[in-house]
Amino acid sequence: LVLKYQHKILGLIVRFVHDAQEAQDVAQEAFIKAYRALGNFRGDSAFYTWLYRIAINTAKNHLVARGRRPPDSDVTA
Repeated sequence: LVLKYQHKILGLIVRFVHDAQEAQDVAQEAFIKAYRALGNFRGDSAFYTWLYRIAINTAKNHLVARGRRPPDSDVTA
């Protein structure tokens, strides 16, 4: 799971948080959330789409928790 998608997810998150080390922490958190929620994946969309959404939401939540405002619109892949 991580090996296949780590570069895409990390690249996505770094565009939100603008710090490579911080992005690695957020990406790790996103992968943990995805792993814990694997049983909830219904297959209505591609797996990467589901993982992408988890990563975006995790990055936005991280920014809010740090007192920073997330971007108004999603970053395109």
